[in-house]
Amino acid sequence: MTILNRVGGAALVCAALFISGEIVRAQSTIGPSTATSQCAADQVLVTVPDGVHGFNVEVADTEQDRARGLMFRERMAADAGMLFVYPDSAPRAFWMRNTLIPLDIIFADAGGTVVSIAANAVPGDETPLPSKGAAQFVLEVNGGVAQRLGITAGHSVLRHRAIPSAQSSFPCVALE
Repeated sequence: MTILNRVGGAALVCAALFISGEIVRAQSTIGPSTATSQCAADQVLVTVPDGVHGFNVEVADTEQDRARGLMFRERMAADAGMLFVYPDSAPRAFWMRNTLIPLDIIFADAGGTVVSIAANAVPGDETPLPSKGAAQFVLEVNGGVAQRLGITAGHSVLRHRAIPSAQSSFPCVALE
């Protein structure tokens, strides 16, 4: 074996190790279930500074489901949330009546771009928490998660099959 073969073989091994490390890192960023199911009905993906983060969600797309939301829940898994889907884009306001856990309320426009975040909403507080712009989608996650992950208004984008691909900068069809 010549020195060139040894160097070439070592480079190939290094490249393979690097690629497998990047795949593992990407899967840990978006979570194991999102690596294979990019636009599942029960999952929202959100762009964050380190890539993409996945949340397992319940979808509230009826008036009755939206009215109840996460009321009376004593706990929620760290990677869970609720996606509120409205038929139109308009200013929205949420409150925490009968909500027992602190939440981050993430308001997003018709294309999924985050327009504002009501961070660490206080359980039981009936003060309205309005969006800072028209919102068609609202994602509720555990309080403090938005800041911890770096989810920010104007930069982060939600992806879910309810968000029209034609309006989104992070459409479902891009990865299907």
